[in-house]
Amino acid sequence: MINQHMTIAEAVKDNPDIIKLLSEYGIDYCCESSKKLLDLTKVKNLDPDEFIKQLNNVHESERNLSFKEALKLYQPEDKKKLIAYIIKHHHRVEEKLLAEIGEYLPILLRVHYEEHADELSRLYKKFSQFNAELTVHMTREERSEFQLMLDGEEYDRATLISEHEIIGTLLHDLKRVTNDFTPPPDCCQTYELTFAKLKELYMDIHQHFFLENQVLFV
Repeated sequence: MINQHMTIAEAVKDNPDIIKLLSEYGIDYCCESSKKLLDLTKVKNLDPDEFIKQLNNVHESERNLSFKEALKLYQPEDKKKLIAYIIKHHHRVEEKLLAEIGEYLPILLRVHYEEHADELSRLYKKFSQFNAELTVHMTREERSEFQLMLDGEEYDRATLISEHEIIGTLLHDLKRVTNDFTPPPDCCQTYELTFAKLKELYMDIHQHFFLENQVLFV
């Protein structure tokens, strides 16, 4: 049972299906995970009792089953399995999305420059920075930090968390410059596909970082 004294992270662990409702309220369950629900209602100007009631009325579903199973891998002996899950279901997926978006964006910039030069230029520059930060971060994890964790040695948790914050900020910048991943009315199919891929990447990274911050690094 979710209560107003829980943090967002605690509430999501209690019922991951509330993620959709949180998103509808513009609440970032990953970057804002340490905030108390009661404090959040004040910031968002929500009725606390009504908001908690809505969260508790979200029924568990068959969605996000793999994510829900990964949330259960919090015991020390589960670390190897959780790391393997993160690499397979997030690192590899995000690398593929980065490659696809990286292929589409220069095409959009060339084809739609006259109509959307400013927004596409900002998007291309921001994505290039985001791509570099995320790629280096995932490489650091796979080539260094994950193995240190498995060996029971000291790893650089502070740097990993800091990189999550930097990447999270860039991710929100991408959301902002794309008008919440909403393509313009005069767009082509490639435009729509690119924005859909960006939204998919946004959603995936939130689950990825939540698993690391709230389960793996704890």
